[in-house]
Amino acid sequence: NPSVSVLPRLEGVDIRLRAKDVKRDEAEKILEDSKKKILRHIKKWVYTTEDKTLAEVVSRILKKKKLSVSIAESCSGGSISSMLTDISGSSEYFDCGVVSYSNRAKIDILGVPEEMIKKYGAVSSNVAVAMAEGVRKVSDTDIGLSTTGIFGPTGATPKKPVGLVYIGYSDKKGSDYKRYKFGKDRNRNKIKTTQEALNILREKIIKNF
Repeated sequence: NPSVSVLPRLEGVDIRLRAKDVKRDEAEKILEDSKKKILRHIKKWVYTTEDKTLAEVVSRILKKKKLSVSIAESCSGGSISSMLTDISGSSEYFDCGVVSYSNRAKIDILGVPEEMIKKYGAVSSNVAVAMAEGVRKVSDTDIGLSTTGIFGPTGATPKKPVGLVYIGYSDKKGSDYKRYKFGKDRNRNKIKTTQEALNILREKIIKNF
């Protein structure tokens, strides 16, 4: 007592604690003590101990820090922007979302150098960073976030398989990116990319601001 359930989902992993056969006050103490013990081991991966989505957590942090964000999405097709703007009050921090699906949009709207795309390809760390920097510059926000990848089932090459995704990030302290290799299911890749991008945003805000 308590019992611990680990419930994995595409969006993350829920850990559920349940105390039984004791009075309410004792149950609450058991649960609180157990939660603290678990958090000592996994705290850096936990984004909330409340019944909140990752988007809600990020929204709250952005509001608290009074930060603005803009997002340039290629493979994710606007899903990150949608998640953030589904939350009431998002106008306090969300400036714009650009779905720069084509290379021409990346070049004309975000200012990604055409030579860079020719040299490295649209799905690359270089372009992901340039997209994040470009959308931040165009919108004059504190933070720029970007995605570029291959969700499949078509579009892969021997060097760039289905599921390859780059997420770019930029703020006044500098720019960065992360590389992922997800699976072959298009819809699952979109969900995973959206969640990872939101979590990168959360972690960078906590570290840089």
